[in-house]
Amino acid sequence: MPPEVRRPCQFGGGALVASGVLFVVLAFLEFRTGPPPSNGAEILLWRNAQAPVLDFVSEVFFFATVLLVPGTIALYQNLVDVDRTKAATGCGIIAATIPVMAVMLVVHGRLVYPIYGMRVDTPEAAALVVMVFYGGLHAIYLLLAVATIVLSLAMRRGAYAKGIAYLGFAARHCWLLPLGYRTRADPRL
Repeated sequence: MPPEVRRPCQFGGGALVASGVLFVVLAFLEFRTGPPPSNGAEILLWRNAQAPVLDFVSEVFFFATVLLVPGTIALYQNLVDVDRTKAATGCGIIAATIPVMAVMLVVHGRLVYPIYGMRVDTPEAAALVVMVFYGGLHAIYLLLAVATIVLSLAMRRGAYAKGIAYLGFAARHCWLLPLGYRTRADPRL
């Protein structure tokens, strides 16, 4: 691989690793806050009690999302010669989730940060923000799980060891873990 291609791939690979670490940190922060209550008034109390942690959730989610951009490009560059279809499909799914993540950041920010003195302060608005945010996360995590499976299939035939591919198969559960945690925590489900 020529140096002009290797350097961006190294940067992108490091960015992808950093993004993965930040997503693990995000999972721990979400575990720390616990699932949001199902009542709008209780959501406001939960937000106030968990404000410092929710601030970190927003910031960590932002940087994890931004780092996915160069990471996805580098991943595609490394896999395109191995299996063009799977590389395009998996990386395309990841690329499609990045704008959705940015929208979810805006939605989450409305719960956590006031803008021009306005803040989510009614139970109905708090419930709407929480439903949209966690519904969006559900969709994002499902898409990332599918992308991880497809990219793991592409890695099996490439320069990567089969162990890396199998690690990818195992890692798909990391995207699904927050979903299972939330559904088991809600007694109504």
